[in-house]
Amino acid sequence: MTPSADFNVTLHHLSPDVTQAGAHFQDMDYLRVKTSDLRRMLEALAVLAPKVEFPAEPELRIAGPHGRFLVQAKNGQVKVISWSSQTGTGGEMTPDRIYAMIVGMESGDSAREPAGALERFLGGVSPRSKVAILAVAILGSNAITAWFLTRPNAVPPRELLPEYRPVAADQAKRIFDEFAGEYESGVGDARRQLTIGHDGTLHWEKFGANETVEEDVRPTAQAAESHGHPVLVASNYGMIEAKDAISVVYFGDTYRRKGL
Repeated sequence: MTPSADFNVTLHHLSPDVTQAGAHFQDMDYLRVKTSDLRRMLEALAVLAPKVEFPAEPELRIAGPHGRFLVQAKNGQVKVISWSSQTGTGGEMTPDRIYAMIVGMESGDSAREPAGALERFLGGVSPRSKVAILAVAILGSNAITAWFLTRPNAVPPRELLPEYRPVAADQAKRIFDEFAGEYESGVGDARRQLTIGHDGTLHWEKFGANETVEEDVRPTAQAAESHGHPVLVASNYGMIEAKDAISVVYFGDTYRRKGL
């Protein structure tokens, strides 16, 4: 059966056509990505993986009907992590197998969808031209996407996150107080810092050489419960969960309280 669901994809340290990697590329969000385009992104990342050079950390952050996935190009290989279950693959996976996991198919061998209208249209076009056409098509539809993602106080659609429910104001205050503090992940040029305010404000920073700030994101959060546990649901489609008494998980990365 051909998968027909749409996906939401964030490109991190990647050019819009997924042919280049670099820390200077800003995160780019695409909504309602078709399965055929998703497969092309995965294939392009696999081709790019052996060429990636530090400090680039290219990633595809994917949300769809079967969960949320982090596809990374690291050490010349492509690996995948399930954000929803916080589990990942131990070794390299082919684009077909990753695609099969994301769309909910049982195996990579069955993850072959028939050529659609776009494939037939591009049948006689060179590979380089196909990439250019795909990039233009995606960017052409991105004006609405950009408005949706940057509008103030956007609340993440439930289908992009693990199941959760908002809580009453008094419980929300207790959850904010419980999570509030400064956390960090990584060291040196890979250091990231996450600050959680008592009022639900968030401040995420990524540092580069000489402690220069390379990325600075300031989303907001609402307090909620997910599977019986307190969580923070961020306005940038992320969920902050407690890993243990001194650390939290955010977009697949573990952050530890500073000073502990």
